[in-house]
Parts: sequence; structure tokens; C-alpha cells
Amino acid sequence: MGYFENIDKKLKEIQRSDEKTKQRWLIFLSSVSMALVILLWVLYLKASLPTLNKKTEKVDNPKEESIWIIFGEGLKVIMKNMEKDIGEATRKTQETVEKIKEQTNKENSPALETQTEKQEEKKVNSSTPLASQATSTTEEEKSTSTNNKETQ
Repeated sequence: MGYFENIDKKLKEIQRSDEKTKQRWLIFLSSVSMALVILLWVLYLKASLPTLNKKTEKVDNPKEESIWIIFGEGLKVIMKNMEKDIGEATRKTQETVEKIKEQTNKENSPALETQTEKQEEKKVNSSTPLASQATSTTEEEKSTSTNNKETQ
């Protein structure tokens, strides 16, 4: 604990000193702290950069790469991705259209109409007096028109 007592004494001495001395200690300790942080940062970069260079190291390419070559390669990648996305969208659209066709075929199929639906229809028609009158009137008109056709 002798080391910490010496630091404590030195800090109390600096606190009791004049403003000029306090400023000097501030500048000195700030510079030392900054140098220590920069030193640690440089050591970290030296340790990590060689591994990054090994990963990104490219095989020697004899041709000179210009901005247009890089731009063209980028366009090729974009076009491949767009073709893939458009193909996927087309496939999904075709699947959806097929599902809709299947549903419409099922709904329009006469086999789906059941006896209960026909009976419910008759109940609705007979429960409303106007509807039953309209039904009987149309039946009379049909029979009259068929009679007229037969006589002609």
C-alpha cells in the first residue's frame, strides 16, 4: 500500500499548489493518457491488419482495371440478381393464377350445388308473397308463350 499512499500524497500536493502548476500537471497527464491510447490503438491495428490483408489479397491480375470494367462487372451482378428475382416473381404469379383458376372451377361447378341450397331457395321464394306471385306470373307467361308458339 506504500505505492498508493505516495500517489495520494502527490495528488494532495498538486491540489495545494498554485494554478500554473496544476495546469502543467493537467497538460502532462493528458498527454501521457493520449499517447497511451494511441499506442494501444496502433498495436491493435498492427495485430488485425495483416489478417485482413490475407483475406482480401487478390490474385495478381495482369490487365489494368479501370472504372468501366468495375462498373460492367457490377452491372452483370445486378442483372443476374434481377433475372433471379423476376423468375421467382413469375413463378409465384403463375402459381397464384393456377390456384385462382382451380377455385373458380370449383365454384362454377354444378356438382357443388346441393339439395339444401335448392330447398333454401324455395323457402325464400315462398316466404315472400310478392316473390311467389312473381314466380307464378312468370310460370303462367312461360306456359302462355309456349302455347302461342305451338299454335303458330
